[in-house]
Amino acid sequence: MSDAALRLDKVVRSFFQGGNRIEVLKGVSMSLKRGELVALVGPSGAGKSTLLHVAGLPEPPDGGDIHLDGRPCGGLGGGRRHRPGTRRGGCPSSPSTSGPPHAADRA
Repeated sequence: MSDAALRLDKVVRSFFQGGNRIEVLKGVSMSLKRGELVALVGPSGAGKSTLLHVAGLPEPPDGGDIHLDGRPCGGLGGGRRHRPGTRRGGCPSSPSTSGPPHAADRA
């Protein structure tokens, strides 16, 4: 088993616009260890947001594999795919975007 918290293997994602297929992610592979900090940098339209959406699981990839904590996520569907704020099945919600501040933040 890998020690990667998140692993993407040959992930592909495309969209259709005006009848044309636009390949946004073309076989992206990467892995991140728990606690590792990375920066995703690139020009507008490079696929940064698409990569984050696919890695966070609200958007399924067209191809390739995604593993969270060594578990394949290909079989997750519907409500099990995206659960903000949970440890498995989605990206944790950021406190700055998840709603009103917690009581401890106001003290």
